[in-house]
Amino acid sequence: MAAMGPESPSTVTEVASVEVRRFVCSAQNGLQCMIWLPSHSCFVDGQLRLTMDLLELRTLGTGTGPLKVQLGYLRSVSLASKGQLPRPEGLSESWWDFAVLLEFFEPTEAMQLRIECVLLSGDVEARLLCRSLQQLQRFGVPFEPKEELPEWVAARAKAAYASLTSEDVAFALKKWREGSMVRPNKTPVELGTCSGLSLASLWNDATQALWEAMHSPAVLGFKPDPTLAAGWDAPLQGGGEERLEAEAQLTEKWRKILGGRQPDELNRQQMRVLFALTDRIPWQYRLVCWAHWLKVAEEDGQPLEGCEAAAPETCRRQIEKDVPRTRPGDLNEKQRAALGRVLLRFSVLRPKVGYCQGLNFIVAVQLLAGLTEKQTLGGLKSLTDNYCEGYYEESMRGLLRDIAVLDALLLLLLPKIHARFAEVDLPLLWIAAEPLLTLFSRELKNIESICRLWDFFLIEGPCAPFAVFLAYAELAQERNLLTGAAAEDTLGAFRLLLGDTGAIAGSVLRRAALFLAPRPFGGGLNDTLLARLRQEADQSFRASPT
Repeated sequence: MAAMGPESPSTVTEVASVEVRRFVCSAQNGLQCMIWLPSHSCFVDGQLRLTMDLLELRTLGTGTGPLKVQLGYLRSVSLASKGQLPRPEGLSESWWDFAVLLEFFEPTEAMQLRIECVLLSGDVEARLLCRSLQQLQRFGVPFEPKEELPEWVAARAKAAYASLTSEDVAFALKKWREGSMVRPNKTPVELGTCSGLSLASLWNDATQALWEAMHSPAVLGFKPDPTLAAGWDAPLQGGGEERLEAEAQLTEKWRKILGGRQPDELNRQQMRVLFALTDRIPWQYRLVCWAHWLKVAEEDGQPLEGCEAAAPETCRRQIEKDVPRTRPGDLNEKQRAALGRVLLRFSVLRPKVGYCQGLNFIVAVQLLAGLTEKQTLGGLKSLTDNYCEGYYEESMRGLLRDIAVLDALLLLLLPKIHARFAEVDLPLLWIAAEPLLTLFSRELKNIESICRLWDFFLIEGPCAPFAVFLAYAELAQERNLLTGAAAEDTLGAFRLLLGDTGAIAGSVLRRAALFLAPRPFGGGLNDTLLARLRQEADQSFRASPT
């Protein structure tokens, strides 16, 4: 995301300065200022206020309502003296250092830029407003360096990780590696052939499927009822010609809004507005956007060669088994061959990882979105580095760390749901492992729904998968899916929700966006909070016996 305004990168850091924090807190109750009225070519008394993720400008004595600007819609903020934006004609040069120009997008189909001029009481206040808005838009306002997290939240991240590295979990993982699962009576049960994702493949000697075990009716003692989805499983409108017509209309809408620009020329704020206006990205533009965001736009369309000979034998055998059963209804023969080549080449390039089941789903989505083999390979490296760091190592360190982080986030942001999971004794590992490992691409069958989720991930960054999980958890509570008396009941209902196309078409992304919205006065999910929680969990990992 491009930096806003004239300030140099060194002036905006993840940890807000004391001055910025004080300014933001004082702006909560409102700051006296003057606001330029173009219709009268003069300034009038006004009040500036920061509330949640909004900048509110209210003119006094004019009888008009306040102007509310979402921070995500701000394109730039600068001092009038910098000359980056046109100044009001009636603004004297002696006031340029006191005046702040706000450039933002109006939430309309035209996505027009608008400029407002605010006159502060001094040049120091004007500079602080610029720095504060840049800080809020990029990071939110994190906690103080020595008090970045409440102690109870940090302790929860450590405790959650410690529980995932307990002897019981280690024993269960050992049984999963051996291809068996333990019933409540401790009798080992051999598992059938893997038909999907297996956490057991996180080890080189893995042979069977953890996730199939956890979802198996023989293990759980029940079979999820598909009728639970009735009433809110809303697929995309129409089919065949109707869907093609809707796609053509959406593409034309994007073309008009973009004008002569390419979508990869837009910054994150502009993409947020465009995404909010149209809900999704047309396939024609998605291919360009994904290649740009994954930094693979320069890769050519030639197939990968010489993959099989260099790949480890264990990886090659597992990939040969998994390729035919990876989205068999979506991939054609050519795409399945490309899937195998990408996975083989990745196992050579990342020997510490090799191949793990779950990577096949991430590759399949990229191929179905239209990326070439080389672009898909680069995209796989980018996604595993930036979104799934450490997930596929033999120790499963990164996955366990982020499940512990998710546990702490639930406690911080959705404490009632966290308490409900604890009440029914439902380990978060059961619910969160598969969505995190596959970036939510296995339970959802509709490829368009998956791509809409990934559009959101790529626009918003590494915090987005956490926000989406929180949104699912909140939605599950509202739909009374967490009321089962046993962990198995809650698990089955939650899995149905993860596979619900209507949830994506409805409120999941909007809910997730609210969790990511900058919150000037504490809370909210941002990169700083995520990094701090990961640090706490990593400390627990380093302290645990090897």
